[in-house]
Amino acid sequence: MDPVRLLIGDDVGIGKTIESALIARELMEQGSARNMTVLCSPSLAEQWQRELRDKFGMEAELVLPSTAARLQKAIDDPNRSIFDHYPVTVVSTDFIKQDERRDAFRRHCPELLIVDEAHTCVGAGSSDEPQKRYELLSALADRNERDRHLILVTATPHSGDPQAFSKLTGLLDPSLRTLDTTRSADRDRLARHFVQRRRHDIKRYVGQDTPFPEDRDTQDALYRLDADYARFVADIIAYTRQQARRPGGDHQQRMSWWTALTLLRCVLSSPAAVAATRAPVRSSPPPAARPRPRNWAGPPPSSSPTTRQPRAWTWSPAPSRTSRRRRGSPRTAVRTRSGAARPKPRPSPPSPSGPTPSPDPRPTPSCAYSSTASSGSWSTATTRSSSATTS
Repeated sequence: MDPVRLLIGDDVGIGKTIESALIARELMEQGSARNMTVLCSPSLAEQWQRELRDKFGMEAELVLPSTAARLQKAIDDPNRSIFDHYPVTVVSTDFIKQDERRDAFRRHCPELLIVDEAHTCVGAGSSDEPQKRYELLSALADRNERDRHLILVTATPHSGDPQAFSKLTGLLDPSLRTLDTTRSADRDRLARHFVQRRRHDIKRYVGQDTPFPEDRDTQDALYRLDADYARFVADIIAYTRQQARRPGGDHQQRMSWWTALTLLRCVLSSPAAVAATRAPVRSSPPPAARPRPRNWAGPPPSSSPTTRQPRAWTWSPAPSRTSRRRRGSPRTAVRTRSGAARPKPRPSPPSPSGPTPSPDPRPTPSCAYSSTASSGSWSTATTRSSSATTS
């Protein structure tokens, strides 16, 4: 039989996924195709896998940047491709279109190929991403190389660009590129490869009513917020307005707008949505609980945030292994933020009544800090230095 070349352009929600999977299942049951691949965006890969498994009993493997290496490693023969080993696969279009994978996929592409969101492969754009997708599909759709079943799925087959539509239909048959849709004969030729149905077309199909919701009237309903939540919403609106008006570059302004819109959607949705949005913020550790730097030698911060006083500190580099001074040797001064040099105090002599404590072999930097309290100004200097054991 001739290979199936079909463009399904039904409206959203009519069932393009089910329709294309029905055709694919029939072709595989007949033996016209032994294996199948679905090309789609990464965000739709799990949905395709779930629909194929739940409705058609087809176990599909996801070929994504996070799974491709694991799937290839599970194959005993290193020369055998993923697409030869697994009969049904769902592949990320952006992953497989790359130059280092495109040629290999072209050699091992299955006999049945379904392309979801096919309009993104021929649309014009500022980047070369649509061009890479189109080059890949053009190679896979080439009849001179191999007669392959090809099903293109999209809810917007014609976006107003005649050239993009010609490229899309040309993937099915090169002769369809030059069709004149104003001629009846050309429209009949296109109808052999193109299916498009609107919702009103299938309200009553094959003499039966379809289970679509009836037309219903919509009206706005007002609701009141309690006093606390109303104040909260007003504060959020003021905050987002301030963020949106903040000066910045184009990228920063776009990010501010999208962040503000996302926050407003959550706030105006429900208190539960606000709580879910704030959960990642609350899960981060408070500043007092975060680990201190490894070379920290200053005093611990106050446990109460209300009594914490502002501190300023300066750092002295940790002594190197070759520059350590012997115990009791003169020490350099530590310069505080104010610029005043303070001599380091000499260590106290060992007590004659007890043994001399062994020095700490770990190098510890010296640190001096100054702080200003609300009751007056005060400053302290704390110095610690390491000593090396002499032979």
